[in-house]
Amino acid sequence: MDLFTGGIFSKIIHSAYTNIDETIFVTERQKQLMPSSLTKMKRSVIPNCYDSVLDDVDFDLKNKNEEVHILYISFLMKSKGIFVALDTFEKIAKDHKNVIFNIAGEPLSDYLMSALEVKKKFDDRFHELNQLYPNRIVYHGVVKGVSKINLFLNSDILLFPTFFKTESFGLVNIEAMRTGNAIVTTDHNFLSDIVTKSEGLLVKPNDVDSTYNAVKFFLDNPELLLKIQQHNIIHSKCEFSPEKFNSRINLLFSQYLS
Repeated sequence: MDLFTGGIFSKIIHSAYTNIDETIFVTERQKQLMPSSLTKMKRSVIPNCYDSVLDDVDFDLKNKNEEVHILYISFLMKSKGIFVALDTFEKIAKDHKNVIFNIAGEPLSDYLMSALEVKKKFDDRFHELNQLYPNRIVYHGVVKGVSKINLFLNSDILLFPTFFKTESFGLVNIEAMRTGNAIVTTDHNFLSDIVTKSEGLLVKPNDVDSTYNAVKFFLDNPELLLKIQQHNIIHSKCEFSPEKFNSRINLLFSQYLS
C-alpha cells in the first residue's frame, strides 16, 4: 500500500492499475486496502496453498516424541525474527528441559542488517546457546524436499516471529498447520487473517517477552496444544489445499474464457 501514498511514482502506479481488469489478493483485508478510486478493477481473494506433496504424507500426532520440538524455518533475517526466536528459546530452555529448538534457513540481508552481520551474530549466538544447552538447539541449514517435510512433521510448534516490512501471507504458516503444528507468529500486517486463536497465538512484533509467553502457554497446556494441532490439519486441508486453490483459480478464469 506504500505505492499509493502520493508523489509522481504513485501516480504512475495508479495509472497502470486503472488498466487492470482484476487483481487477486491473498486475504480479504488486503483487498479492502486498495484505493477506492480504482472503481473498474474487480477484486478477488484467493489464499495461497501448501505444496501438494504434503497431502501424500501420513502421520499421527499421538506418535510424536515426548520432547517438544519448536521450529523456526525462514530466511535468517533480523526482520524475520531470528534473533527474537533465539532469545525466546534461551528463556524457554531454562525452565523446560524437554524442549528442542530446530532452525532452518540461510542468512540474508534486509533493511536492518546485512547477511554478513546476520551470519556473524547468528553463529555467535548459536554457539553460546549450544554451550549452555548442549544438543537442544539444532541448525539444519537450508532444507528442501524430504528433509524439509520431515522437519515439519517432527515439530510441534512453528515459531515465526516476523516483522518483515512487506510480510503478507506467510506460506510457512499453512505448511506448518498441514503437518500438525500449532503456530506462534506476530500480529503483523495480514498474518492475523491466516492465524487466529483457533490456529495458534499472535504476539507483538519484535517482542521477546510476548513471544516467550505464547510459547510457554502451549508448553504449560499440552492438551490445548494437541487440540490446536489437530484442528490445524483439518483446517489447512479445507482452506489451503492445492485442490481448493485450483478450484478457485479455475472459477476465476472461467469467467473470461467462456
